[in-house]
Amino acid sequence: MDMSGVESESSGASSDEACRGAPGLVDSVMVGGWGHEIARDVSDRVRSLSPFQAGVRTELGLPLDRPIVMSGHQAEIWHPGILAKWIAGVEIARRFGGVFVWLHVDQDVNEPGVIEAPAIDARGCLVKRALTLVEPTREVPTGSRPAQRIDPARIRPRDGATPTDPEALLRLVDALNRHANEPTLALQFGRAVLGLASRIAPGNASGREITTSDLARTGGFGALVELLRDHPARAIATHNEAAARVPDAGVRALGLKGEGAGVRGELPLWRVARGSVRTPVMVSQIGIIPAAELRPRALLMTGLARLGACDLFIHGAGGAVYDRITDDWFERWLEPSDRRRLGVEDVFRLAPIVVATATARLAFGVGHGGVAIKDARAARHRAHAAQHDPALLGDEFAARQKRDIVARIRASPDRAERLALYQRMHALLASSRQANVQRLTEVQSDAEAAERRAGEEVFVQERTWPIALYPDATLEALAKGVRGSLE
Repeated sequence: MDMSGVESESSGASSDEACRGAPGLVDSVMVGGWGHEIARDVSDRVRSLSPFQAGVRTELGLPLDRPIVMSGHQAEIWHPGILAKWIAGVEIARRFGGVFVWLHVDQDVNEPGVIEAPAIDARGCLVKRALTLVEPTREVPTGSRPAQRIDPARIRPRDGATPTDPEALLRLVDALNRHANEPTLALQFGRAVLGLASRIAPGNASGREITTSDLARTGGFGALVELLRDHPARAIATHNEAAARVPDAGVRALGLKGEGAGVRGELPLWRVARGSVRTPVMVSQIGIIPAAELRPRALLMTGLARLGACDLFIHGAGGAVYDRITDDWFERWLEPSDRRRLGVEDVFRLAPIVVATATARLAFGVGHGGVAIKDARAARHRAHAAQHDPALLGDEFAARQKRDIVARIRASPDRAERLALYQRMHALLASSRQANVQRLTEVQSDAEAAERRAGEEVFVQERTWPIALYPDATLEALAKGVRGSLE
């Protein structure tokens, strides 16, 4: 087994230096947790596969004699942070002489056909627009929806704004239409984006793909479902306790009432039927719903993948947080008798996790963004003040006159005199504005431009545009950064 490159110890290595100077605005790349200890753990797992692991991998068509590195995501057009996971998986598997497997999470109800892209509106401002390539279907999983041929005209925003890179959007539509005959919408989008990733970071010729639906067809999933059926209260209670210990993950508790034979609760399963909405599975339904319609929820899915299907799992920053719940839950849920029943009592451990993520932005040129909100507010205040302060227009003579009048107003005890001075001051200001109309216009224009650019700054800093919109140079710099983080 090729173990070259695994000697580096890195609990959170970044490779910002590898990205500096790249034309593509790669701000940061991080691969955390990778190092010699992880490498040794992965090697040990391969040498001591349990019958459970061997069975799951055989059913998925995965080899038993090489490390399996896995990552995955919902079926959608990735942003650069997800691409970083894929590149890390390809590179780590290569160093191990293993196989990288991408998991298409096809039981999710995300809407891959609605993407966000930058555009220029009628005022010339940079904006974000949602483009509907495929009409949404409320609460139907991507693995239960058919692939669709997409009309290229859909890249045009409905409000008439102009995409900043229409050619990139057309290339994306073309990539999706090359997969319009896939069996599901999940595989259409999943395989189209894998094609985009492979173009930027080739080298995954031996890679594999699976879906959550594939995982749900394995005997390993069936065995976990049996444990849920036989001891639902313990499974639900330990799930909820684990979720409560990691509140930052935002995983809600499963409903649970009663005990023993009278337990009523919500299992960590979905019911999924082609073309139908996804529904939660209750304890009372576990023997009624056909097994082919059961899918694991997120924690059960990654738990099964890490227990049986892989030797290393690569998460993004968010996934690494929620899978702390999975570690805790599986440890407390699966008692020694359950582990013996599964055939993992001697080698019970979930595959370790490596975290990979990246931040990359699009370059929109010097005319967009680059102004902080506080600076825009200051410019607006200046423009307003310039109406009443000739000094801000460069008219020092009028400014001295105004200061003199203001001092006289404050000093005068005579109301009529103060009124006359007040009127004189406003006549002076009107005259100054008239004499300096060009400068006043410039100050007001500067304020408007600052407000526009401050409003654009959120889009300039956006890091989750679809990777199809990024220049090759950006994504190649990102790939270089990931590889550098693994050194």
